[in-house]
Amino acid sequence: ALLAILVCFGAAWLLADPLETYRVYGDDFEYIGTSRTFARAIANLFTPHNVHIVPAWRLITALVIWFAGDLGHLQETLAATTFGILAATMLLAGRFVARETKSTALGFVAAIAFGTTSLMWPGGVWYSAGQATAASLAILIMLWYLQVWKRTGRIVFLLVAAFATLFAAWCWTVGLVAGFVGAIYLAFDRLAGRRRWGAIPLIVVSIVAAALDLTLGGKGIENQAPISFGGRSAKEAFHASVGVSHTIQGIAERLILTGMAVVAELNLLQAAILLAAVAIAWYWTRRSDPIPTSLEAAGASLMVGSSLLLWSFRGYSPFNSLRGFVPWYEVVPYHGLVLFLIGWRNAVALDDPESKPRRVRPLTIQAAALLGVFQLSMIVLHQPRVDQSTGTYLPPLSPSEQRLFPIPPLLRLRHFMLAGNRARWQREHLVRLEKAQELAKHRGIGRDVLIKAFGRMIYPDPPYVYDADLLDLPETGRSVDLTIIRREFGPFFANAPEPRPEWMTDPREPWPPKDSAIGVRRPEREGVK
Repeated sequence: ALLAILVCFGAAWLLADPLETYRVYGDDFEYIGTSRTFARAIANLFTPHNVHIVPAWRLITALVIWFAGDLGHLQETLAATTFGILAATMLLAGRFVARETKSTALGFVAAIAFGTTSLMWPGGVWYSAGQATAASLAILIMLWYLQVWKRTGRIVFLLVAAFATLFAAWCWTVGLVAGFVGAIYLAFDRLAGRRRWGAIPLIVVSIVAAALDLTLGGKGIENQAPISFGGRSAKEAFHASVGVSHTIQGIAERLILTGMAVVAELNLLQAAILLAAVAIAWYWTRRSDPIPTSLEAAGASLMVGSSLLLWSFRGYSPFNSLRGFVPWYEVVPYHGLVLFLIGWRNAVALDDPESKPRRVRPLTIQAAALLGVFQLSMIVLHQPRVDQSTGTYLPPLSPSEQRLFPIPPLLRLRHFMLAGNRARWQREHLVRLEKAQELAKHRGIGRDVLIKAFGRMIYPDPPYVYDADLLDLPETGRSVDLTIIRREFGPFFANAPEPRPEWMTDPREPWPPKDSAIGVRRPEREGVK
C-alpha cells in the first residue's frame, strides 16, 4: 500500500507544475457552461462536443462543479479531479495486471508506466482531456470485472462489465472500442471456456451506444463537423486507408518512441520497419507458442483499435501536419501498448500460459528497489518534455527575459511563476462572477440579459461560451434595461489587465506580448461582432 502511494506521488511530482497552476482553459468553459447544473447537463446529454457525444462526461462535470461549491474553487477542483482519474487508472491497472499475470511486481510496472510519463500530459493535467483518461479507466473496470466473471461465472459481474463498456463509450468516442476489446480478451483466454459467450453483450452495448449517439446527436454532429474537420462533413473526413498509415506512424512515433522519452519524426517506411521489428521480436520469443495471451490480445486490440478510430477521422490531413495535434489522442492507445508489452513479458517468462501460478506472487525488497529506480528514471527522462509542453501556452521570452532565464531550470521557474500569475488572475475574475451570480439571483435576472450586456470576456477564443453561461442562473428572468445592468454588474464582469511579472522592469517592453494576450477582449453586445 505504501509503495502504491509512492507510485502515485511520483506521477504527481512529474505533473506538479501544470496541476498546481491550473487555469480553466479552452473546452473547460464549454463543459462548465453546459453542465453548470445537473438540469443543464441532462438537457445537453447528447449535444455533441467537437463531434463527440459524451453524456457520461457531462454528468461527471455537473458533479465536479457541485463539489467545487463555487466558481472560486473551480480551478483546484478540476485539477484534483483530473489527476484523481489518472491515479485511479494507475492503481486499477496495477491491480488488474497483478491478478492477470500473478505478479505483484508486474502490476507495479503497469501502474508506473500508465501514469509516470509525459504522454499523460495533458490527459492527466487538463480536465477536458481527462475524458480520455476516464475512458481508459472505464475500459480497465470492464476488464477487471471480466476477470471476476471468468472466475465465478456470476452474471452480476458481467452486467457491471457491460455497464463499464457503456460508460467508456460515453466518456469519449474512443471508448466505443471497449466492447470489442473485452470480447477479444475473453476470446483469447484459454481457460475461459464456455464463458466466452460474455463477449456478446459487450459488443451489443458498444453497437447500441454508437447507434444512440448517431440517432440522438447525429444532427448536432453534422452541424459541428465542418468546424472540427476543416469544412468537411464527418463522412468526408473519414478515410480508413489513410487511418491505417497514420496508425502505423502514430504507434511507432507517438507511442513507442515517446513512451521511451525519445523525440523523433519518422516517415511511414521507418515507422513500418520499427513495427515490423517489434512483430518479429514478438514472434521469435513466442515461436514455441505463437498464440497471444488474453492480456496481449486485449492490449494490442485497444492500442490498434483506438488508434484506427482516431486517425481515420483525421485522414484528410497528412501525418506531418498532425504532429503534436490533440496530444491526449495518445492516452488510450498508450495504455493498450503498456498492457500488450507486459502481457508479452509475462508470456515469455512463463513459457506456458496455462502453467501460471494460482496465487499472486508477493513483492520482494529487491523488486521494490528496482521499481523505485524505474519510476525515478521515468521522471528524469520525461520531465523535460513535460516542462516544454507546459511552456507551450505561455508567452515567448522577451529580450530581457532571455538574459534572466538562460538555462532550463530557470526557464521552468519562469513558466511556473507566469502560470501561477495567470491562474490567480483568472481566479479573481471567477470570484467576481460568483458575486454577480448572487446579485442576479436576488434581482431575478437571467443569463440572457447578462449575455447581451457583457458578451464574452474571460475567454474570448473558441469554444464560444459567454461569461454568464458559467453562472447558476435560469436562462431568462426579469426584463431590465441594459444600461442599468451594465452599471450594476459592470464591476463584476470587468476583466482586469493581466498582471505584469515583477521581473519585467523595463516599461518599454509590452506585457503581455500582442500575440499572446489571453482573456482581454471587447465585450460582444447586440449588433457588435
